[in-house]
Amino acid sequence: KILSAITSMGKLPDGEYTLSFRLFGGNIDGEVNRVKTINVSTPTSVNLIYPGGSLSDTTQNVIYTPYPIFQWSTETCFSCELFIRVAEFNPAFHNSLEDAIEDITSCPVNQTQGWETIGNTSFQYPITGAKELEEGKLYVWQIKKEFQTTLGIESYLSSISIFKIAKVSI
Repeated sequence: KILSAITSMGKLPDGEYTLSFRLFGGNIDGEVNRVKTINVSTPTSVNLIYPGGSLSDTTQNVIYTPYPIFQWSTETCFSCELFIRVAEFNPAFHNSLEDAIEDITSCPVNQTQGWETIGNTSFQYPITGAKELEEGKLYVWQIKKEFQTTLGIESYLSSISIFKIAKVSI
């Protein structure tokens, strides 16, 4: 069953595996037994925390700074790389959050880059190297998680969250 799963998926299915090795013969007196247990899991969860929420709730997802600190939660993965995309959502041009996140990005500002490399659980919107977020506009953001598998690099995308930059009147 394991061989079939590896050949069809290209990797071990998630689970706990116990490997037992028994060496005997040669210059060793008696037998040497070794047991090793490994836990295989695919790190695919990314939960967006702040800022934002769903499209139907943008009146509640208002922030008061053009330099928000994006926060998310994910399982620990030392070999994973995380990336972020931030883009303007304009209801006149975009039919969905997916349309907006795939359009011109505010961060990264370099459109050939595609995604901005980030840390583990938070990211401060940069003062330089990104398009300034403007008052009164809606923005979407998404996290991408990449990790190495036996088939190469695998990617996982979070949901998309939307927020609005408040208009500040003086």
